[in-house]
Amino acid sequence: MKRVFAIFILLIFVISFGFPLLSTKVFAQNSAQVKKQIGIKVDPIGPNIAVGKNIFSDSEAPTNPATLANDGDETTFWSAQDAGIHWLKIDLGDVYATLFATEIIFNGNGSYQYKIEYSIDDNRWTVLVDKSNNADTLQTQYDKFIPPASGIRYIRVTITSTPNNQPASIKEFKVYKMVDDTFIKGADVSMLKQIEDCGGKFYLNGVQMDALEILKYFGVNWIRLRIWNHPYYTEDKSQPMGGGNCDAENMLVIAKRGGCPKTIIFNNQNQPFDGIKC
Repeated sequence: MKRVFAIFILLIFVISFGFPLLSTKVFAQNSAQVKKQIGIKVDPIGPNIAVGKNIFSDSEAPTNPATLANDGDETTFWSAQDAGIHWLKIDLGDVYATLFATEIIFNGNGSYQYKIEYSIDDNRWTVLVDKSNNADTLQTQYDKFIPPASGIRYIRVTITSTPNNQPASIKEFKVYKMVDDTFIKGADVSMLKQIEDCGGKFYLNGVQMDALEILKYFGVNWIRLRIWNHPYYTEDKSQPMGGGNCDAENMLVIAKRGGCPKTIIFNNQNQPFDGIKC
């Protein structure tokens, strides 16, 4: 069973002081050492499920049809016949509950403006990602989103503007789902209540959210909580810890917020603690 565990205490420094989480890297305030320790975020993503699925477009050049945008070959590409607003749509063939990211490799340099939508009936569409004002010139655009409760069968990218008003063109339109629960991506959130009690707030892309919801967004599927025998002080008793925030009662509150079946609770010797039942 694969495991990836993150030290959530380091991550807290970022989101508790009002910094929006970045999509690829996490930075800590006033601490180069912590920044180095955090490093690059790991995404436990599954395979690209869009390869070879039925794909459609509202416009295609005779030699560059829509099917070249999900053939798994980044040397081929779909191209619209003319400039203007055009879309590319994939029928995944089934409803998927755990899709969480797309990757689009545009054909050409410069910034593309676009939006990504989903549907379960090919009729009613809901926006997942809106990059109508995108200024990023990277050829590859990776976008994450929270999986909708309804699931996704159809996914569509609509290109609203292209570099130099050239015809829209995409090398590959990839769609990713989360890996199953055999891949454990965990975080230690033992200090969460203390930070919240001190007025800490949590943000994702500038929007205030529950810290545990942010972790879910980044693929965390387990949380760890530790009960300390002396929760009022640090180990050397030199610094107060905020009045028992890591006692059994408070850890149970966080455990229920996080979903007890996916919560591991330890005592201060890092041994499983059986005194708490959800």
